[in-house]
Amino acid sequence: MKAITKYPGSKWSIADWIINFFPEHHSYLEPFFGSGAVLFNKPRSHIETINDLDGNVVNLFECIKKDPERLARDIYFTPYSREVYEKVGWKNDVQGRERSYASQDWCNLPEKIMQAAERLRGVQIENRPAIELIKRFNYKNVLIYCDPPYMLSTRHGKQYRMEMEDKEHEALLDALLKHEGYVVISGYDTPLYNAVLKGWEKRQKKAYTQVSSPTQEIIWMNFGPQIKQLSLADYQKEGKFELPGSVIKL
Repeated sequence: MKAITKYPGSKWSIADWIINFFPEHHSYLEPFFGSGAVLFNKPRSHIETINDLDGNVVNLFECIKKDPERLARDIYFTPYSREVYEKVGWKNDVQGRERSYASQDWCNLPEKIMQAAERLRGVQIENRPAIELIKRFNYKNVLIYCDPPYMLSTRHGKQYRMEMEDKEHEALLDALLKHEGYVVISGYDTPLYNAVLKGWEKRQKKAYTQVSSPTQEIIWMNFGPQIKQLSLADYQKEGKFELPGSVIKL
């Protein structure tokens, strides 16, 4: 499906590339949901939990999940207004030529909302600090896809309502290193992430920022492409297990 909302650092253009690396798993946790590009494009997992510390993000998707018809109807009968659209925050990062598409986006929102509501069916939505959720879901059958705000040193100025300082990135990485299951992390190439995640599988892909500037998106994984793909039956049969080579110990 297409994006409901534009969001700094969103992964809509590379979501399929990221998902292609996901190993089979029972449960899925996304502690920094943002616009939800990856969840909205991945197959369903048996248990899915999304989280964001930004209350506006959570409120939007809670509303879509609980009463999509009302939200879609209200938007349909509300004449497009750039002031209203940007005040809502769904288009607060557009610049230049992208503004010319805002009116069309508004008209398409009702249909996108209904599609998103269907995908969010059964998904747990949280509004908590990311590390709290990572610790709570520290099980071997939980895949974590972590897409935190880019480190401030990699960009010009602040873009997110809920920014992260370097020390917070360090604490996040420490929690992810202790996760017993699979972890996939998105970000830009930085000395901190490369040092802490030394030994993890690392891949990169050319992408573009919201203002069409070229960049390199990086993902780090605590597993390699040679890992056997485990089915749900394997999880149910084995319960707790250790797959040699599945997690790279630093």
